[in-house]
Amino acid sequence: MAPFIRWLKWVFSVLALGSISVFAWLSHTQILQVFQERDTSLLVASMVAWALLHTVSPLTNRWLFQSIGHSLAYSNTLSIHIRNLPAKYLPGGIWHSVARVVNYAELGIPKRDIGAYVVVENLLIAATALGLGGALTLLTSAPTGVWYWIILGLVLASTVVFLALPFMGASRGMTLKPMWYGGTFLLNTGYWALTALSFALFMQALPGATSGDAQVSLGGVYIFSWGIGFITPFAPQGIGVSEAVSSQLIHSDLSGGSLFVLVASFRVVVLCGDLSVWLAFWIYWALRSRIQALRRK
Repeated sequence: MAPFIRWLKWVFSVLALGSISVFAWLSHTQILQVFQERDTSLLVASMVAWALLHTVSPLTNRWLFQSIGHSLAYSNTLSIHIRNLPAKYLPGGIWHSVARVVNYAELGIPKRDIGAYVVVENLLIAATALGLGGALTLLTSAPTGVWYWIILGLVLASTVVFLALPFMGASRGMTLKPMWYGGTFLLNTGYWALTALSFALFMQALPGATSGDAQVSLGGVYIFSWGIGFITPFAPQGIGVSEAVSSQLIHSDLSGGSLFVLVASFRVVVLCGDLSVWLAFWIYWALRSRIQALRRK
């Protein structure tokens, strides 16, 4: 089964990238016009907001480990998260998580607990993305038809998953401490709020991209769409899927293909944000090591 899934991911990735390329070519005139009217300051603000996410995510990881009984220093989770960022971009879309698991094991955390952590982390990420994003989309974007029922159903399912996780853990001999689990949920909510802000700033930097959707509406749609991509097993990092869902839910005067490409281009902002944080980390590490070496002389 695993080789088939890997093959399916590879095929879907090729198809998704091909679709983005085709739509970009067919609608390049419209897309270029939108980018010519860009607000560069908002694009930079979008990248900065995304970069700041990398200070929140390690804190969420730390609290989640606390909820299953392991105390990790924030500096450890921060270092593990940032230094493995390039692994996000390896084929398959899972290698950042795999690298973090290896590093957690090196800290002496039992494999069984790391496995429990990975399961809870992924279920919690999916539940908060679909629940929070879906709720915001229902409240601010007024989806109609089948999308209304899909979003409502996923919001309700996400709520059930969040409430059931402590009981599911208890049935497997793993206790999720209420205070730390609740705190992890609140941190996750803060993480998604910052994610939503980054995407909303990106879209508002391109005045012709939307039909006046509010920041909260754009952010809600992105979070929900990201969640759909996350739970799609054959789409690495949700590529193609998230963009397709977003282009269906964002109000825009652009063609569907143009909007699909514009949403996909947000991944460039994500890449720049990830790269800037990773480079800053290694520059800091090199300077810190140099200073310590000089002090020892």
